[in-house]
Amino acid sequence: MIGFMAVDIDAKVAAFLQDRTPEARCASFDYCFNYFRDARDAGDTARLADSENRMLPCFHLGFFLASWGAAGIGSGSGSRKVRAAALV
Repeated sequence: MIGFMAVDIDAKVAAFLQDRTPEARCASFDYCFNYFRDARDAGDTARLADSENRMLPCFHLGFFLASWGAAGIGSGSGSRKVRAAALV
């Protein structure tokens, strides 16, 4: 049997969350995911494709992709400020 090290899960989660800020690059996933999850949780996914609101989901997905360089912007330094581009 393989021995397992004792891992302090609370300490690992705290260390992970310590450097998370709304401006961090990884926050772009949170903004995008939460937008689509909120529509799903509200049972209103049809609004995502509604012609009046179609641009908003595209912006959320576009900002996420751009923050990671997947929209053809390039890799950059990884220090883009996602919150500056977030829709208000």
